[in-house]
Amino acid sequence: MNLGRSRTCLVALQLVFLAAGRLNAGDSSTVFPVPPELKPNVQFWVDVFTRYTKDQAILHDIEVPLRIYSIVDVKGLSRDIPKEKKKMESLVEKEKERICSVLKRLGDPDREDTTMTEQESKIRGMFDAGAKSGDFQRAAENIRSQSGLRESFTEGLIRSGRYIGEIRRIFAARGLPEELAYLPHVESSYNWRAVSRAGAVGVWQFTKSTGRIFLAVDDAVDERRDPLLSAEAAARLLKRNFEVTGKWPLAVTAYNHGLLSIRKAMETLGTDDLMQIILTYEHKPFGFASKNFYAEFLAAVEVAKNPSRYFGILFPDPPLDFRAEELPVPLPLAAAQRAFRCGRDTLAALNPAFLPSVLREKAAIPRGYRMRLPPGTDIASAYETLASEGFLPRGSYRAWCKGAEKVLFRFIESPEGGQNAIGPRT
Repeated sequence: MNLGRSRTCLVALQLVFLAAGRLNAGDSSTVFPVPPELKPNVQFWVDVFTRYTKDQAILHDIEVPLRIYSIVDVKGLSRDIPKEKKKMESLVEKEKERICSVLKRLGDPDREDTTMTEQESKIRGMFDAGAKSGDFQRAAENIRSQSGLRESFTEGLIRSGRYIGEIRRIFAARGLPEELAYLPHVESSYNWRAVSRAGAVGVWQFTKSTGRIFLAVDDAVDERRDPLLSAEAAARLLKRNFEVTGKWPLAVTAYNHGLLSIRKAMETLGTDDLMQIILTYEHKPFGFASKNFYAEFLAAVEVAKNPSRYFGILFPDPPLDFRAEELPVPLPLAAAQRAFRCGRDTLAALNPAFLPSVLREKAAIPRGYRMRLPPGTDIASAYETLASEGFLPRGSYRAWCKGAEKVLFRFIESPEGGQNAIGPRT
């Protein structure tokens, strides 16, 4: 394989797509194709999102996810209580060992008794008739546990009502497919408080190092926590991924696995076919999560576009209704409350990027921060209050705001099924 030629092809792909500038060309099936080999994986994740609950642990094959060996009932056990979590893990591990034992017996080439137990017969029926000893031995090493996510996905659909309309607008403004607005269902279930074990934060799950490329992350504010500010960052990152890889399946996978790592896979194999990379790329960090990320995304799109098919009618949170004002000076939260005649809890809810240091009055809201305020806030009066308290010079409202664009953000969707309902669309 000629790596130099592969790199040349990648550069050519970048130039072609940059020149075209039509990132959203084509319908969903062409922008986000579903390879036949990936359909079972997509169905697995649709089932995880809609069929299986948090009280169920799915024991399945890593390479063939729809090969589900067992469903462990963990009802009544909480992952947040160490003693109960340990009991849950013990139940799952015990069932995993039982399945592993059955697979090893099926794969034992020296086994003399060919009579199968009921358990062995059931699991043997999950494999092709021509399966060999090595297939069962390999399967014994590939058993994975996956918790059901029906409740989490439902809650995510409800939470998304606050942000989805504006996030669609953000992505559309950059020429990106609107389906990308469903990516947080995979990343965080649209929970802005989500924090991963790797330290990724917010709806879009930015790590601190990546977040600082696009967002303010300091001692006062962490914009990764803000679903809309981080959506702007996610749009920029995904657009860059697409411009480099040339295909949305690769761009979406790069969001999880990293652009440099996906480029390395493309160059190593000399391909821009994600399915080929999934099937043949041997690299330890490119494991189950990365290989399945695109399939998870496709499943999330399917469910989020057709929620009534899976959950009936849901009523999401109402869309945010606010105006944004860029602060000309650093401002303590108490001063902002007085000036804008707004309660602490309201400001905190509208501005999730505020860190405890701001909320506890140990740090000021930074100069230049675009603070969200309730619609109808009297900015002229607020600036007069700030001037009277010495935060701004007299006449500062005219000085700071002359010619400034004041916009009331109101993003409301009303699909079929009632006001603000998620249901069937016409």
